Amino acid sequence: MYVRVLEREGRALATAAETAGSDAEVPNCPGWQIRDLLRHTGTVHRWATAFVAEGHTSYHPDPGLPDLDGEELLAWFREGHGQLVDTLSSAAPDVECWHFLPAPRRWRSGPGARRTRRPCTGSTPSRPPAPPPPGSTTRSPWTASRSCCSASTPAPRAGSAAGSRAGCGCG
Repeated sequence: MYVRVLEREGRALATAAETAGSDAEVPNCPGWQIRDLLRHTGTVHRWATAFVAEGHTSYHPDPGLPDLDGEELLAWFREGHGQLVDTLSSAAPDVECWHFLPAPRRWRSGPGARRTRRPCTGSTPSRPPAPPPPGSTTRSPWTASRSCCSASTPAPRAGSAAGSRAGCGCG
């Protein structure tokens, strides 16, 4: 179930990012632009994939943020998201790998369950808002959602570690 949520939400993030453009601001992550969100989330996806795919049983640092933008960044994000979904979908039910939070018992079964629930929460709330209909004063439900990053979290820059930003619930 969680892999399906991750797959759906990652695709929705990519589609919304493509529509909004890499310069657009992310309202629920002050100071972040779409490019920052895609770099960060894409790095976290690749980082999490490595733990399951390579069977790391201890912490490994992330590879750092890419210096990509525009269509190249979006293609990179989609590729990494697809790799994470594929890796979790094909993981053995008893896969052993390092994880940074213990999973509640109800989440400890099925392929990649421990690694799945956290990327789901990281991908979902950060999605950029859908543009409101012309003349509408209604807020997008995404802007009202819980943010993945605290207001004090600076926007990530190319080369910085995904897990190093204090206050970020994604990495």
